Amino acid sequence: MVAFSFWWVSVYWYGIFYVIGFLVAYWFLNFVARKKYFSDYSRLQFVLEKKLDDFLLVCVAGVLIWGRLGDVLIYNFAYFLAHPIKIFAVWEGGMSFVWWGIWVVLAVWFFQYWYQFSRDEKWLLYDLMTAIVPFGVLIGRIWNFLNQELYGLTVQQIGLHSERLITFLQTIWVFHIYPQVDSLLRVNTNFLASFFEGFVLLILMQLIFWKKLVYQKINFWVLAACWLFCYSFFRFFLEYLRYDSSLEFFGWFSKSQYFMIFFMIFSVVVVSRRIKKKK
Repeated sequence: MVAFSFWWVSVYWYGIFYVIGFLVAYWFLNFVARKKYFSDYSRLQFVLEKKLDDFLLVCVAGVLIWGRLGDVLIYNFAYFLAHPIKIFAVWEGGMSFVWWGIWVVLAVWFFQYWYQFSRDEKWLLYDLMTAIVPFGVLIGRIWNFLNQELYGLTVQQIGLHSERLITFLQTIWVFHIYPQVDSLLRVNTNFLASFFEGFVLLILMQLIFWKKLVYQKINFWVLAACWLFCYSFFRFFLEYLRYDSSLEFFGWFSKSQYFMIFFMIFSVVVVSRRIKKKK
């Protein structure tokens, strides 16, 4: 969706929110660097102070390139095979959060290898990233809403018949009509995801970061693993309410839910091992 136009140039909400997200990430990481909370880790401190632009460029490339490829290869391969030119139309939407997340992790790992990070510095950098990632998810779901994509099932499809409850839930934006889709009242999965995957996790991760990680009361990578579990937990259940996900079930779960199950198991194993190591 176009936010505004300047002469012949159109500025899309996608671009605006990407810029906002990366600017907030830059501000947060730069603030941590200036305060020298983790100055004992010299290579990490050097990167945050001197190479932050390069680091975020790696992250941006991972998000844009691999996020798009994930949507193309995993979720809409048949469509893009028939319309290959649409692969480059990123302003129309279609970015796989799961896929770009995986490739950002790998890209950051190569970045750390290049600067010869110690093992603790590697874990810590992922913690720093996940402390602010929920903000990106929060505004990302807002642009999904503005772009009228990833909408939910209809009220009839979820089997809700209470008019009073439907009216109340519509008042608090849990239900919404997407005029560019149809005239049916649907579950506002954009709002629910923005609230739970974004706002709730942003508050939780920031509390853990400032109360625990800054004072090194928890092992590094516990914060990242906690975020991975919580995000996967919320996303797993919200998948049942998304219309697009209802069309891609394999067996009991959707494509994304299989990823979420793996991520939850992985994060529990990591946290248990890190806690055991601390003891």
